[in-house]
Amino acid sequence: MLVNIIINYDFWEHILDVQEGITTFKIVRNNKRKWARWHFPIYTLVDALILESLDKTILCLVMQFGGLTAVEYMAQRYYDDDLYAKIAKKDLTLLAQKLNDNHIKTSYPLLLDSKYYDKEWQIHINENKLPEWIEKKYILVPTYAGDGDIHSVSMVQNHVVGSDSYVLTLGSPKKSVRPILAKGV
Repeated sequence: MLVNIIINYDFWEHILDVQEGITTFKIVRNNKRKWARWHFPIYTLVDALILESLDKTILCLVMQFGGLTAVEYMAQRYYDDDLYAKIAKKDLTLLAQKLNDNHIKTSYPLLLDSKYYDKEWQIHINENKLPEWIEKKYILVPTYAGDGDIHSVSMVQNHVVGSDSYVLTLGSPKKSVRPILAKGV
């Protein structure tokens, strides 16, 4: 039985980081948290104080974030160094070891063949009586079976939006029964 594995990155996004080359989408995906926490509030405040117009502030923000993305893209292309892929490879190699320690026989190359197949969102009230927005991603992870064949195991990644903690465990989405309304019956 798999014990919850706690990681500090999005498992599926790390797989994408290894599989994709350096693109502007990859840069945005990997920097969205930092930009939302630091850059956006600071830039918005400074731009609003200086420009004193909502239209000009929004235009300036678009140019600033476009500039941030372009500078990082050019730097990574110039040095021909995909830092996101390097970090993801290291983290996924360690994750494969943790999964093997929990009797899920897999490897780094097999993790790269994982398939993302479903997502759910939930609102949950935590122990402090505050609402939490929980994202659940369901991923099929290839594993080695006892007979040497490769089978897939369904894993769920739970994440409280805004936190740095992701929890991996075995799981599948729950099937819900929806009534079908028949016309003319």
